[in-house]
Amino acid sequence: LKAKLAEIDLGRSDLLIEGSYTAIISHLLGEKTKEISNHDTTLQNTPEGNERAAFLAMEELLENPAVKDFFLFRHLMENLQFKGLEAAKPSIEKFQAENQSPKLVSKLEKELKKWDAIMPGMEIPDFSFEDISGEMVQLSNLKGTLVYIDIWATWCKPCIEEHPYWDQLKADYEDQPVSFLTISIDENKEAWEKMVISKNMEGLQWIAEKAWRSDLNLHFMVNSIPRFILLDGEGKIIDPNAERPSGDIWKTLDQFL
Repeated sequence: LKAKLAEIDLGRSDLLIEGSYTAIISHLLGEKTKEISNHDTTLQNTPEGNERAAFLAMEELLENPAVKDFFLFRHLMENLQFKGLEAAKPSIEKFQAENQSPKLVSKLEKELKKWDAIMPGMEIPDFSFEDISGEMVQLSNLKGTLVYIDIWATWCKPCIEEHPYWDQLKADYEDQPVSFLTISIDENKEAWEKMVISKNMEGLQWIAEKAWRSDLNLHFMVNSIPRFILLDGEGKIIDPNAERPSGDIWKTLDQFL
């Protein structure tokens, strides 16, 4: 199989519309990225190192500028959609500096424009939710405190894995003006209620109407969960893609308290 893959011409920009062709190149780029990381331990276990290895793989395998632009653009879009603007900056800057594809530049500009409404300092709409007792609630109810939002669902394993860290963080800031708000995007409301009750999940337990298509998700372009958002006491955005409880979010909380 490796021998056959090695025979494939990776410079066929005319085949970029073919899913099977781009899937093969994506696979080869993934393998090359792993190979580069394995040979250079400085590129391992950090987002910066992973990005550098991915860039080196593209440089090594893709000679056709149009093909390279295509896959770098795809890479930055995945970062943008699933990790957020801050995480995507290295790939965006590389693309902007090196690309030779005006159409992709235009697409990127349109995508970045969408982020204007959720940049730090922007005020967000006063979205409504239902709490665990069945009452309608709004984000404005929490003004006057920092609001650390966890968008999650009962079926999401990575979300559940954050719960112990969330509980510890909540305990650590018990006497501080921080609201720890969990917002479920479950389509099955009963499953959410059952888990909240069975796990004795205390505090602010809210659920969003329309699940993935909720107003909150659409506004913040949520494409994967868990997703964490941090708001200030006036309801303005501090971080639209905040650190997880298992990370170092406490540094940001301390900074704004």
